[in-house]
Amino acid sequence: KSGLFHIQDKSSCLSALVADIRREENVLDMCAAPGGKTSHAAQLMENVGTIVSVDYSARRMQTWRRITRRLSVMCASALVADGQRQLPLKPTFDVVLLDPPCTSTGAFGKTPSAKWRLTPETIGHAARLQSRLLGNTADYLRSGGRLIYSTCSVTVEENEFVIREFLRAHPEFCLKEQLPFIGRKGLVGLDLCQRLFQHENDCNGYFIAKLQKTEET
Repeated sequence: KSGLFHIQDKSSCLSALVADIRREENVLDMCAAPGGKTSHAAQLMENVGTIVSVDYSARRMQTWRRITRRLSVMCASALVADGQRQLPLKPTFDVVLLDPPCTSTGAFGKTPSAKWRLTPETIGHAARLQSRLLGNTADYLRSGGRLIYSTCSVTVEENEFVIREFLRAHPEFCLKEQLPFIGRKGLVGLDLCQRLFQHENDCNGYFIAKLQKTEET
């Protein structure tokens, strides 16, 4: 209640660590509710800098406000908006965190009944949504900035395939080495991506890609 602690899965914490978020940086947290990554980023920044947290759900952003208030996050502001559409933001962000809606196949250990709602169509729908969000979100990153794409899914369609198609369409981006790297290498040749598995890493199944936008010359 006093805000000294906030419980979060190890896999989610890893996203902000891989991003190497620093003091005084500008951070865009897309699909930000309920606020775990925003609060972790604020801690890494020592509350110095700017975080803009975007989510389409006004209801979930109420939870975001409660969590950030309890944890004394002072550097973050909320924006209720659809990340698939153009946002009132400029390409000035040093770091973009994107953890889009997914099938949550990596969290079946916590919610095993969810597997019965999964179909091939569900996976395809999630992958198309993720691709749209990633393509739009990338527009707000400055040259040289870092973009972290992560999901709590273990399907290749929502992870490596999304990243592979994004890189083909956006040659100004490249994959970067991740530190810390505690999981397995990505599939289909994307060795710089990271995969976590519940039975190996004692956390949700997870996927992380670290992308960097080429510096303008």
